[in-house]
Amino acid sequence: MDAEVREFFNHLFSTNKYSLSTAKNRAYYHKHFKELIKNDELDKNKTRKYLFNKPTYIITTLERWLEWKKMSKATLYEILKEFKRIRGISVRRQRYSRKKPRRWATKQEIQQVIEFIKNDKKNRRKKRDIIMIKLFFETTIRVSELVKIKLSDIVTDNNGKHYIEGFGKGNKKFKEYISDELYNEIKEYYKTKGLYAEEYLFHSPTKKLKIFRNDMITFTHLSRQAVHNKINKIWLRALGKRFHPHALKTSSLKYCEQVLKLPISKLKLKGHHSDERTTLTYLDVEDAGFDDEKPEIAEKLSL
Repeated sequence: MDAEVREFFNHLFSTNKYSLSTAKNRAYYHKHFKELIKNDELDKNKTRKYLFNKPTYIITTLERWLEWKKMSKATLYEILKEFKRIRGISVRRQRYSRKKPRRWATKQEIQQVIEFIKNDKKNRRKKRDIIMIKLFFETTIRVSELVKIKLSDIVTDNNGKHYIEGFGKGNKKFKEYISDELYNEIKEYYKTKGLYAEEYLFHSPTKKLKIFRNDMITFTHLSRQAVHNKINKIWLRALGKRFHPHALKTSSLKYCEQVLKLPISKLKLKGHHSDERTTLTYLDVEDAGFDDEKPEIAEKLSL
């Protein structure tokens, strides 16, 4: 890695908060960008050959490189526009023409959405949808982890507090506490629906799967896309704007940071991040002792 490539790598790693592996991967393209752009103009013939079989994220990397080279915004945009046109991607000027929308919700907005669901006469699964939103906000788990939750996954500790135990991204074990109120709602939902503890909380009403162990017919869980569509539809009807389930995780971390005043080191653990840079931190993080605070935090996050 020559001096200029190393400088670009450090820029990605420290300024843009890329993880170590991502920064190394993106810095690799640096030498090619130098050959494609001469005198602030894109060489179209070389670019066409170069873009064959290249990943989409190369456009973001080029943008970071141009910013690092301190290109003017007008020149940067023109090069990106031409680069995207050759790549076959539509170009929007929104990065520089308007502010990005806020991608998280306040606790008050989430409570407003929950109230909307309670009063929504068209929604036949009010309890399930409310539990879904509360779980996202209290636990910051991913969609792939949420859809697989069962009542049997919820464990009660020696102090009478409840937590969800399971395996998430990368087959890593997670343990997230929930409030007593939410636990009682989940338990009541299982009782009302006549579900077994081994059945999925967010089961699909249309697809069935036979479990041969007990000769019992049970429902499969909802797909991730179904959860995305559900959250998006609820927010559109309640607040008139689109919303992604992952934004509820961001909302929870924002609340923990701004209201509960949790330090970044603990936000990293709360967000299940493997790298501090994912939570925009440079602090060393120790896991020890944080589990003792989780039950109290879960109660404060209760909606």
